[in-house]
Amino acid sequence: MEISGNIYEELAIFRNSCILGAVMMALYDGIRLFRRVIPHGTVWVSVEDFCYWMIFGAALFVLMYRENDGALRGYIIGGTAAGILLYYLLVGTRLVKWLSSWIFRIKKRLKKSAKEVTMKLHHLFKK
Repeated sequence: MEISGNIYEELAIFRNSCILGAVMMALYDGIRLFRRVIPHGTVWVSVEDFCYWMIFGAALFVLMYRENDGALRGYIIGGTAAGILLYYLLVGTRLVKWLSSWIFRIKKRLKKSAKEVTMKLHHLFKK
């Protein structure tokens, strides 16, 4: 039994949509990490989310346009969702927790060092 070349093309598109989903989720994890390190209000969170979804929508449109002449296919949406889900379950949650704890430790050390330097400068100029 011979497999059609069309199926290979569709599998390649499915693979690319999975990769797109994973990359977009990794980008959102970067935004989540930024929000943990530098907390900010609802307005900025909304602006970040809006920009993210505009980029995500444009990237999905470009994928569909390049790979499938703009036709909406279920396997493209399914592949994107699968990429998002696989990244989130396998990498995302642990990576964000690990990176944010690492960044908070560095931030704590920098605050401690800055406090020590400030106290020494205060002592120096007090004399």
